[in-house]
Amino acid sequence: MNMFTAEDIDRLEDQAPYGFFEDPLGTGNLFRYQNPLWEPARIGNFQDYFRAEYHDWVIGAVRQAVETEGMDINRHSSRVPGYDQVFLENPEIRSVKGSEFRVPWKTFEDDGCNTTIQVDTVITSDVVLYESRSRMSDHSSQWFRVRTYLDLLSGDISRPVVSVYQREDNPCCRSLTDELYPVIPKDQMDSEVNRILTRYLPEGLNDPTKLQGEMLARRLGLKICYANLGNSGHHYGRLYFEAQDVAVFDADGMPAEITVMPRTILLDIRLQGQSWSVTRKREDTIAHECLHYIEHACFFYFQQLHHESIAFLASDGPVKVYHGETTPLDRVERQTSQLTARLRMPRECTRQKILECLKKYQHLNQMEAMNRTIHDLSWTFNVSYETAKYRMVELGYPEARGVMNFIDGRYVDDYAAGDDGRRFAVTLEQLEREYQRNPKLRQLAETDEYVYVGGYLVRFSPESVRLENGKYRLTSTAQMDISKYCIGFNALPCRQHHDYDPDSFHLDHNTHPDDLRMDEHQSIDALMKLDHVYHQTVSEKATGFAESLTGLMKQFKITVPVLVEDTGISERTIKNYRNGKSAPTLEYIISICVAMGLSSWTSRNLLKSAHFTFDASEGQPYEAYSFIIDYMTVDYSVMEVNEYLRKKGIPPLSMPNTK
Repeated sequence: MNMFTAEDIDRLEDQAPYGFFEDPLGTGNLFRYQNPLWEPARIGNFQDYFRAEYHDWVIGAVRQAVETEGMDINRHSSRVPGYDQVFLENPEIRSVKGSEFRVPWKTFEDDGCNTTIQVDTVITSDVVLYESRSRMSDHSSQWFRVRTYLDLLSGDISRPVVSVYQREDNPCCRSLTDELYPVIPKDQMDSEVNRILTRYLPEGLNDPTKLQGEMLARRLGLKICYANLGNSGHHYGRLYFEAQDVAVFDADGMPAEITVMPRTILLDIRLQGQSWSVTRKREDTIAHECLHYIEHACFFYFQQLHHESIAFLASDGPVKVYHGETTPLDRVERQTSQLTARLRMPRECTRQKILECLKKYQHLNQMEAMNRTIHDLSWTFNVSYETAKYRMVELGYPEARGVMNFIDGRYVDDYAAGDDGRRFAVTLEQLEREYQRNPKLRQLAETDEYVYVGGYLVRFSPESVRLENGKYRLTSTAQMDISKYCIGFNALPCRQHHDYDPDSFHLDHNTHPDDLRMDEHQSIDALMKLDHVYHQTVSEKATGFAESLTGLMKQFKITVPVLVEDTGISERTIKNYRNGKSAPTLEYIISICVAMGLSSWTSRNLLKSAHFTFDASEGQPYEAYSFIIDYMTVDYSVMEVNEYLRKKGIPPLSMPNTK
């Protein structure tokens, strides 16, 4: 818990989002703390802004065009067919829509960002049709469109053009959201990237070696400099539209300040290396910031109208979820990341390389061919394996989903994927969420027919699971026919709070961050009837815990010293358990089950022999214990299970010997 004095709080108010404090132990070191008083600036809405700033001006333009200049409003009246004057009553702004207005670029060095938008305002009004000679009038209504052009950088606005609203009179320019970032449907992202490359980096369309981020930045007129931004893990770079004094760290890790010039990409010093991984991160980051400059200048300068001190925009941390939706800033970051992957791997160039690789590896089986193709794409385009894999799926190769799945910090076995969209590799977190809400999955776990092995919920039989170096792994038979041996999952629209990595294409990360649900088309009743003879153990025939434990250790050839090392339970205690001289605790039994790699069925029988029964409905810690028994005993160590419990605030089972 951080303690702040009144003097500290006064400083914090001027140091968003972080504050620096001296070490209370008197070492003289400075530490950075999250500012508890800082709140990020609210993202502005263009409709609200335009209505507030230009309401009277727009209404006045319509009045002048109709009442003073005599604009034809396309209205007729049988009562006053010869009306010669029109008056507006109760005019009201119905909508305001911003669209991108692209000014032709003259040279490479011209400012590539565009700050001029086309604004279409729709106004409805009652109209009075008046005939001066007869002094008769009639009432009607009409819709008007007011079109103007607004430069967000200078604040200049063009003379309004007023017309009668026509539904088909939509702007030909690209639409912008209410926060003024472009609307780019997923199926149009490749076309947008081709437009950018054609204009700025045409040589990169057909030659991957020419897709250089520094060249793109130079042709956009952007400067690149480096500074120590702090070891935040995710934050590799920022794009500064305006000059700004920036808080950084010096060579000794102490707070410092530098002045960053306008139109500068500021990169962290971690990206100065020349290794393949560092070069890849640097290229991704520069491309990402260049795309911000091209696509999101209107978004930035509009936000600056609300907050003059803004010099750059960044999504620094997890995505904020509000009623199931992310913030506009998060959506801008996600859009840029999606474009970055396509810019780094242009569509036609990537397709050509995929066909070349598949022809080269046509003598291999599907999994191996996909694996090597992804590897070659990664090295050719200097991108991560994940980026290469997802790009293949997007370009019509769904079988690439089955390889290079990164689950819970490790790559899991490849499998032959079909094109039905189901997922088979699932993280422990996703499995736990489905376990908590789906009684069928809990029922399936209790049958011991399926175990969680290497990221897969696989049928527990010699045909699909093999023992290798003390760990269970999928057999090649199961890998080649994954839908027959493993439970499939369907992706759900996710409304959970997920950590968002703005550099998601830089590092290995979990392949499937979305929420998943067990495929209900698989017949659970049929699965229950599968052969249940593979893992029959002596614990089912034993009458007490001592006899059960002794029989299991003998069957699995586990000695007392090995069990002591893997669980951390003392040798004397284990011997007392085997001799029936002492009664075990619930936590120690679960620790023994994990250390021995017992199946769910066997683990529950061992628990019953010691008179322990519980289920997930009893709340914590029994909910966590049930999940461990059902899905973590086979493929996880006691240390890994303890880490799972720690995240839930539950004490560890036992403390294994880590020496």
